[in-house]
Amino acid sequence: MIGSGRLFAWIISAISHPLLVLTYGLILIIGFNPYLFGAVDLYDELPLILICFAYTFLLPFVSILFMKLIGLVKSLDLQTKEERIGPLIICIVFYSWFYINVYRNADIPIVVGVFTLGSVIALSISFLINVFSKISLHTVAWGGLLGLLVNLLWSFGYHSLSLFNWTIHSRVIMIGFILVSGFSCQCQTYSLCPYNERYLRWFLVGFTSQLMAIRFLL
Repeated sequence: MIGSGRLFAWIISAISHPLLVLTYGLILIIGFNPYLFGAVDLYDELPLILICFAYTFLLPFVSILFMKLIGLVKSLDLQTKEERIGPLIICIVFYSWFYINVYRNADIPIVVGVFTLGSVIALSISFLINVFSKISLHTVAWGGLLGLLVNLLWSFGYHSLSLFNWTIHSRVIMIGFILVSGFSCQCQTYSLCPYNERYLRWFLVGFTSQLMAIRFLL
């Protein structure tokens, strides 16, 4: 029973992996207003979603996997703060490069640039904190996703999400994000990271990074 519980916690942690959050955020933005992209629905922007996935998940993951193969990190879980230094630098480089391409592309709405810049800020702050203390990157990432939702609500005036023929009010999405992020934190506590007393701090790192990004770009 314990083994199945840990497996379930690992699956939830994998689905809510921080490297996937920027792709989730892009899907969320398109779902709120696909017409910003000159699209009718989510499928029209699949190439952009795949590019985002490649820059912010696939390339960093392959790089970290290569680091494990040559012995620079012991495991993909990156259990110690020392192991996270290299992967965090790699992620900052790829995310910054993706942000530069997004920002320079006039066809991509500014809200995508805001979310990407917020992610770069959150990664940079996480890197600095990691020098002194291990940080929950899952919690930082999901705090950033909630920050994106708040920006969409109050700064861009989006109140409902249309996704796969469903219309969902933004308040329902916000409650869902809070529940998912809390559940992800508990799964991290159960499977990997027994320092849940600090989760609120890490959550605020991701959340406030998005608020900082929108102040910089708007």
